[in-house]
Amino acid sequence: MDKVDPGNQYAVPWMWGTVGVIYSADKAKAITGPLPTESLDLIFNKALAAKFEKCGINILDSWQDILPLMAKLDEIRPFVRRIASSGYYEQLADGESCLAIGYSGDAMIARRIRGRFAIERVYTPDELRTFNRAWQRFRTGQ
Repeated sequence: MDKVDPGNQYAVPWMWGTVGVIYSADKAKAITGPLPTESLDLIFNKALAAKFEKCGINILDSWQDILPLMAKLDEIRPFVRRIASSGYYEQLADGESCLAIGYSGDAMIARRIRGRFAIERVYTPDELRTFNRAWQRFRTGQ
């Protein structure tokens, strides 16, 4: 917070998280066997992504959170079912899709509503982004 609020006088962090890969464990493992859980290859390896064409891949619709991946997105576009900021985690929980790039908080929600599908999250060394949100108190004239 020091970068945006030197001395931490005006901002209070209230939320933080990461953006990464969320997947339906049973469905994904049935399609590929062991999963590469140490990188984003799970989604951006074109040969691997093609295996999920029928099951579906969802991508978070938040350009600032997935900006480093925009160039790679063209390669797997035929296998992407949904690009959205909402609803993708419900599709994972309901078994309508297998993989998503999404927020860590949405992975926790998907786990709570999952029904019969186990939802897992990949923590990769090449995490897309860590974010935080803060409340701000504005200084008025003195």
